[in-house]
Amino acid sequence: MILTPFLVLRPFVRDAWRVALHRSLGTLAGVALVVLVAPALPHTLPLQVPAIALAAITAGIAARKGHPALMVTVLTATIVLFNSNAGDLSLMADKRLLACAMGIAVSLGVMALAHPIEQRFLAVRGGEGLGESGGSGNAGLSGS
Repeated sequence: MILTPFLVLRPFVRDAWRVALHRSLGTLAGVALVVLVAPALPHTLPLQVPAIALAAITAGIAARKGHPALMVTVLTATIVLFNSNAGDLSLMADKRLLACAMGIAVSLGVMALAHPIEQRFLAVRGGEGLGESGGSGNAGLSGS
């Protein structure tokens, strides 16, 4: 939960919305992947074995600059498997969903506050050219 806002937030709000969407979809898909595939794994196989394989796939996707939602999907599955044993797998998946949802909610809240500020900044910045040519009169907004 603590890391998600730092992963989602970007210098421009429009970029952060896209990242939040990829993070949400990737987390949901990663948890679904674990919940659907883990029961089919042999019970004698430690969950860390497929987690290591998924970690290698995550690194490959990141190295190739693959789609962010796909990378988060595999990363989420890796984290859930590494932090689980066969008995608490669904509990760990639920905790991962909850932590990600809370982090994204914090990020979306910050973006909702930042969006009007960004819009004012862009309006002032876009109006600088007009102010210099005698247009909109942004003289009160310029610094000394």
